[in-house]
Amino acid sequence: MTTSGRHILLVSPYVPAPWFGFGTRVYELVRQLAQRHVLTVLCPAAPEDEADVERLRSLGVKVYEVVKAEPVGSARRLDQVLSLLSPLPFHVREHRSAAMQEAIVSSMAAERFDIVQLEGS
Repeated sequence: MTTSGRHILLVSPYVPAPWFGFGTRVYELVRQLAQRHVLTVLCPAAPEDEADVERLRSLGVKVYEVVKAEPVGSARRLDQVLSLLSPLPFHVREHRSAAMQEAIVSSMAAERFDIVQLEGS
């Protein structure tokens, strides 16, 4: 992490990791930004994501993790069906959480960011 450059908050619906398309794109963005800016990543994470979180920290990135809440089985299917009746796409409904919204507000209140980059819906 560098002390020059902009102070950036990057919000992602997944832990940025080079294992799948979206994750690879965001991970590479994080890697490049961290070389020139003070970067904070806010994302939901589960215990199995800890190695990927540590990979980000090894780049000098500050990582705020929010507990990842995942509906399982029939609850997820029900939410997919309900999204057909909603003005919001399923992807938005899937990743919207009070914990994530509170973390965004809290992190922005605790620190001053020059740029807030939102990844995904």
